[in-house]
Amino acid sequence: MCELLTREITDFDRWGDAFVIPRMDDALSFYDDRWLCAWAQAFLPNQGWSGPLTAYLVGSGTASLGSIVLARQTVSRLHVRSLAGYYWPFRTLVVRDDADSRKTFATSIAAHFSKCPPATVLRFGPVSSSDKAFQELLRALMGTGWVALRHDDGQTFVLNLPEDASILEKTISHSLLKNARYCRRRMEKQLGSLLIERHVLREGSTEALEVAAAIEAASWVGKKSGDLKFVGVENRMFWTSLASKSGSPFDIVIWLLHCDNAPIAFSAHIETRETIYIIANSYDEQWRSHSPGSVLSLELLGDACRRGKKRVDWGQGDSGYKSRWGAAASACLFDVMLFRPGIRGHVLCALVRRLRPEWRRLDNA
Repeated sequence: MCELLTREITDFDRWGDAFVIPRMDDALSFYDDRWLCAWAQAFLPNQGWSGPLTAYLVGSGTASLGSIVLARQTVSRLHVRSLAGYYWPFRTLVVRDDADSRKTFATSIAAHFSKCPPATVLRFGPVSSSDKAFQELLRALMGTGWVALRHDDGQTFVLNLPEDASILEKTISHSLLKNARYCRRRMEKQLGSLLIERHVLREGSTEALEVAAAIEAASWVGKKSGDLKFVGVENRMFWTSLASKSGSPFDIVIWLLHCDNAPIAFSAHIETRETIYIIANSYDEQWRSHSPGSVLSLELLGDACRRGKKRVDWGQGDSGYKSRWGAAASACLFDVMLFRPGIRGHVLCALVRRLRPEWRRLDNA
């Protein structure tokens, strides 16, 4: 028999590991209590989000099957309960990685939410189309009458890595490989020596974070006030909080490229045992003609092969460039909003569709 426990979390420093479930899926191991606490400390309240976090834990006997953590969010004038966590690389659930556990967990969560007030709205996203636990939960909720709207965010691109870096180079576009090597030689000959370093963020050792923020501010994204991941108080708090938490099953890694001691490019990653998620990469705009991003990418991909990584998840966007590196289209990321069965739920669903026509009705999971 399953038991569902709920807990409101307001003191993120004292959360502990009560809701962490060991899982076999290495690619999702970054999404733990440390990740969620760092996000909550930095971004609640912010941009429509507010606390507290509410955690739902499902157990069977002495075994924990999984947990889901939600926060409050305002979306299209509605107050919804949204899946918590940093936006990149995606959000997910913490569920044991076997079919029986996923189904039991989903059934328990769906039964709980079906007892919520009629105006309850749930939002999950961005989630991955390859997320088995979420797909099971979506089926369970829709099976009890919840109405779903879906918005597609984009296609992700994944590069599967060989064990030998020389084999990797054969999959890279010849012109791209040639240009990256040429630009490196030209910079070294005309502008000064190059230094490429890999930094793993640790408590008290966040200098690379400051350098990445400075490069991001000088990039085209920074100059156009785009989607910044390192500039700003909240961003810095998130990354430094993660760096201070020991025992994480993942690393925060920042690669830096210097030319003649000047920092010109960075690439920031979440690294699990087998998977590298590229969260952001950028360069100082004045160095654009030297293709510093390609120079840095060639180095870090070779290093990933040598360290035994299996794949690089490059995220969304710029499919032409990523495919030249050998990356292939992989899972889609999307958002889902769910409305309780009944008159109030249907009225709220209609309101969202009118305000956000890009959201489409989802007939099945």
